[in-house]
Amino acid sequence: AVPLPLAPERLGAALQAIATGNFEAFSRQEATILAGIAARLGEAKRPVLAGGIDLLGAGGCRTLLGTARELSTTDRPCGASILLGGPNSFGGALLAPETGPDAAALLTGIREGRIKALVCLEGDPFTDHPHPGRMHEALSHLEWLLVLDYLPTVTAGRADIFLPTTAPAESAGTFINQEGRMLAFASVFDPGTPIGVTGDGDHPPRTFEPVTPGSEPRPAWAVLHELQGRSGSLASIRRELEKADPRFTGLADLDPEGTGRRVTGDGRMPAEPSTSRRPAEPGNGLRLLAMECLFGSEAIAAFSPVLDPVRPEPHIWLHLDDATRLGLAAGETVRLTSDLGRTSATVRLSTAMAPGLVLIPRLRGTSLEIFVPGRSPRSCRVEKEET
Repeated sequence: AVPLPLAPERLGAALQAIATGNFEAFSRQEATILAGIAARLGEAKRPVLAGGIDLLGAGGCRTLLGTARELSTTDRPCGASILLGGPNSFGGALLAPETGPDAAALLTGIREGRIKALVCLEGDPFTDHPHPGRMHEALSHLEWLLVLDYLPTVTAGRADIFLPTTAPAESAGTFINQEGRMLAFASVFDPGTPIGVTGDGDHPPRTFEPVTPGSEPRPAWAVLHELQGRSGSLASIRRELEKADPRFTGLADLDPEGTGRRVTGDGRMPAEPSTSRRPAEPGNGLRLLAMECLFGSEAIAAFSPVLDPVRPEPHIWLHLDDATRLGLAAGETVRLTSDLGRTSATVRLSTAMAPGLVLIPRLRGTSLEIFVPGRSPRSCRVEKEET
């Protein structure tokens, strides 16, 4: 395979060119690669186009689906797969109302004093909001914050009341993957408190109980159910969801060992999200794009000390041509300035990325934690840090 580095905003045009065969908007080298891709797709028995929503955005995803339709024939359909941002992004999108309220309306309500209390369910808005400063300012107006979580997040540390919940491996539930398939999962184990803790370094307590010591945390759904003054099992909740929303038909009968069930919809594409104009920062011809890192970005793994030896130090990636233009070398410390503020990182170089971009991995627990993936590239400045 021959890589073709393209800036995110050019991906849609590349998909359209593959469908139409018109490559005039690309350089000779780019056109040759795109023409080769189009030819191989035409020869493939089961062609599939895959793209990540973080880079494509809503418009690019529509283009990818349209390209798949253009490349399909009656006896040889072309598949399409949209890779979403998280393990249950599809499910979250299904539950989000089309007419709001959304996160922006929530922040406005908190600032204006109309919302005085917030219940945060296994989320970390202090850390995961793409504008941390805006979120911190808004949440400072709250009178009361209740957090349900299984991680010691920043939000959990600022809660007025914190209720521990079980991690996914310790509970049962349902995720909906990127193809819209409901998949049930069951509890894997009930860890409880280690013997070294319960015995305080000595023999464990000689107490016989029907439950694992330290297993008091319960699934979030059970805690919410009790807070509402209700009782019932997970199966009964699933039956209620089926009755309330026909899209979840079959939820109560899902088998954790089975293949799941596709969620059905009305076939309509969601509305194009509105885009707000972002303030331009002084730049030197570079744009910043946040990305996930193999070690250091995932929330649960970030709290695992055993992974510290493989977790990288803060760094950015530059194209070799951009680094040469700016007089930068690999391993040097630079100052990165964007609308989120300033931070320092070391330079790593690559020729397998699009010029004009600065790729920055989100590393939790470091100064790069504020760069949340999933947003369009933003203007930035990279300068050698004076010693």
